[in-house]
Amino acid sequence: MSQVDTSNKSKAQMDTKLTNIIYQIEREKAVIKEAKLRLSSIEERFTFIESESKKIELEIENSSKSLLDKNSIIDEKRSRLVELKNKLAALNIRIDEISAHADRNKKLREIFFKKKSRLVEINSRVNILVARMEEKKKLYVNNRDENNLAINVMRKSLSEKEENLNNTSMQPVTQVRY
Repeated sequence: MSQVDTSNKSKAQMDTKLTNIIYQIEREKAVIKEAKLRLSSIEERFTFIESESKKIELEIENSSKSLLDKNSIIDEKRSRLVELKNKLAALNIRIDEISAHADRNKKLREIFFKKKSRLVEINSRVNILVARMEEKKKLYVNNRDENNLAINVMRKSLSEKEENLNNTSMQPVTQVRY
């Protein structure tokens, strides 16, 4: 009963952990989706900024300071874009790790259940064999007791016959004439 309780408790713990993992995965998927949306928004803004920078370059070609400012803004946006892409790649790697871990846990769980059912089957067979052996033991003990009883009866009979034989051999022999 305690094994069943322990098994149920471990199953519940595994279910809780699995639920937590699934919740975390769903949460990270939502974060990734949001990051993708932000990334596309940033890419759209980036495209817009590039087109505007070209217009500005034509309009204020003589202003090098303004041009340098716009170039630095573009570089920052590009570095931010690279940074976001790196973060997205890291999140994808983490999701893959979590998925692999969940798959491995699922496979291990299946293996444990198969082994458990096999052990239960073996235990049942062993119990049947033990019961058969106990029945054979009882049968052999009963046969031995019966044989010992028969041997004792035969010994007693033999000793009585030996005694009768000894008694008759001790008596004087009378001659019997024919």
